[in-house]
Amino acid sequence: MPRFYIPSPTIVDGRVRIDGDLFHHAVRVRRAGPGEIVEYTTAHGDAYRAAIVEISADNALLEIIDKIDTRFSSVNIVVAVALLKGKKFDLVVQKAVEAGVAGIQPMITERSIPRLEDDGEGRLNRWRRIAAEAAQQCQRGTPPPVFAIRDFHEVIAGFAESVRMIAHLDPRARDLKEFLRSRPMLGDDGRAGTVLIGPEGGFSERECAAARDAGWEAVILGGTQMRAETAAIVLPAILIYEWS
Repeated sequence: MPRFYIPSPTIVDGRVRIDGDLFHHAVRVRRAGPGEIVEYTTAHGDAYRAAIVEISADNALLEIIDKIDTRFSSVNIVVAVALLKGKKFDLVVQKAVEAGVAGIQPMITERSIPRLEDDGEGRLNRWRRIAAEAAQQCQRGTPPPVFAIRDFHEVIAGFAESVRMIAHLDPRARDLKEFLRSRPMLGDDGRAGTVLIGPEGGFSERECAAARDAGWEAVILGGTQMRAETAAIVLPAILIYEWS
């Protein structure tokens, strides 16, 4: 069943009208037609089942049938990723949303190559748009937040209530499998996990020391060194799978 994201729907007499990009995606791309049942979610996390009752040249009218459960995953995993070169961060946002992360935290580290200057807000808006599109594509409902870009030291000072991990090839790092065996499962009790992923050049030793001092535990995934964008997708997916 097609699922769409309508951030702030205007409901009149139990009906919602869609137009613009959403209309194009629903009718032109997904080929939804009159009488078809669809689902849509809102920025408040609500979800509804509706029937398409009318389609015109540039908009469609949906009639709400009922409200539905929006639970996606019982595990709250936030991935904090250093800014990456080119459009690699776009890929991270898209795939992390599909994997089921609860939030994405862009961060600036010592070895981050991109310098935001005046483009920071533009990139953030693009990442949030990508997150919304990815959530709609994989039918997970409301997209997870892409938080404002923060400095590495700001990030490690936060997330105090979560199980905090920093992915780093460090002799003192624990193997991820061993680490997972030693930690309680996360879930409906409200506990969360946060994992830090460095830039192409990795975290500096100074940053790793600061993270450890702040209570983050270094973990390593197997014996190979992944690209930053790969680790930012694979590691959260493993955590969600293991802790679900």
